[in-house]
Amino acid sequence: MPLCKLADCPVAKDGRCLEGRGADCPNLVQDSDVPEVIAPPPTTAQVSKPPSVTFEPLPGRTPLDVAEARRFARRGPCMVVALAGMPECGKTSLLARLHQLFQAGPIAGFDFAGSHSLPHFEEMNWRATIESGESGLQMTRSSSQFDNSFLHLAVRSTVRGSRVELLLNDIAGETFKKAVATQLDCEKLLALARADHLVVMIDGAALAAPELRHHHIEQVGDFLQRVLQGGQCGLRTALHVVISKLDKLRGHEAVADGLQEDFEVRLRAAVGSLSFWRIAARPMDDSLPTKERIGQLFAFWAETTHRYPTAALPTVPRSAWERDFCRYGI
Repeated sequence: MPLCKLADCPVAKDGRCLEGRGADCPNLVQDSDVPEVIAPPPTTAQVSKPPSVTFEPLPGRTPLDVAEARRFARRGPCMVVALAGMPECGKTSLLARLHQLFQAGPIAGFDFAGSHSLPHFEEMNWRATIESGESGLQMTRSSSQFDNSFLHLAVRSTVRGSRVELLLNDIAGETFKKAVATQLDCEKLLALARADHLVVMIDGAALAAPELRHHHIEQVGDFLQRVLQGGQCGLRTALHVVISKLDKLRGHEAVADGLQEDFEVRLRAAVGSLSFWRIAARPMDDSLPTKERIGQLFAFWAETTHRYPTAALPTVPRSAWERDFCRYGI
């Protein structure tokens, strides 16, 4: 039906021309000739804003401080493990290796059950990856700013289903040397007095080098003597003497044997338990055991304490925990 240019003309309604000219009226137009009216864009005030979205950052960019660690220690079975040793003795490599092994599955009868330190574990392993661009296998050294902080790791027994929290304290090598030098610096290491396990790392490469071994052994012995005399270590402590870089020790095993015999005589009666380990956290070939021996050491951490009597943990039905892996302990 034709339309009229005049606003009051009824031709579009009943076909009658306002001026009576009929089809010859110059004011008539067809539907197709009417220009499309485009609405103006809405003003800023008219545009509806989407609801604001907040994102929660993944925890664990830095290790837990003492207050945060206490929160985990209060909520259930918790083991505190302090690792100490000379610079580049292999502490960080051992912790990074545990992280890698859990990515492949259970370790010594324990499943990964959560962590508030995943980003920090990833940072420790970054320089050992191809993507980092490093020419060879490298590890980021411990920083003294984290001497009184903890990496968090929760595990669950594959047999009983019981959950255990672990707080791992990595003492920097430079701090270790200061603690040997002065009692005041040693007393600043707050984790030692609470540690269920004290892991003292000894560099296998240093034991194999005649020009380094005597100083290295002397530093470790002086550190142990200081923490025992200061009461930071004692009958409540499970002491682990770990010789690392076993692949670098080849041909000098007698030195390690003599060290073990000496420490056995000096330390056995002074601590809750004394154990010796020889590991290669990142061997250059497949000729040395890694997963089994490190797994045995880790199981000792998760199952043993001399700080308080422990009753047998109850068996937890699988239906009560089988989906908590995806929560990452958050």
